Amino acid sequence: MDMSEIVCKLTEAEVSDIRDIYEKKLALENLAKILSPGENNAMYERLIADYGATMRQFNEWWDTTVAAHQLPPDAYTVDFRDSQLIRPAKS
Repeated sequence: MDMSEIVCKLTEAEVSDIRDIYEKKLALENLAKILSPGENNAMYERLIADYGATMRQFNEWWDTTVAAHQLPPDAYTVDFRDSQLIRPAKS
């Protein structure tokens, strides 16, 4: 039985922002799986730089969203379908 807790409803802007960041993060992670520094060093360096910037955006989104909704620090996930923040059940 899933005991995840709905923490709050997200705005359309919050969901849109994190969806864009998350999709870029996943795309860069997938690209990193197939690109090696020896093949194309310039592209690899760009990938690393873009991934670093994307992770900063990702972490900033979480920091801003948790503060805006006055939530305690915890492990949260985004339910994109229902535009909610979820606190997963502890194992």
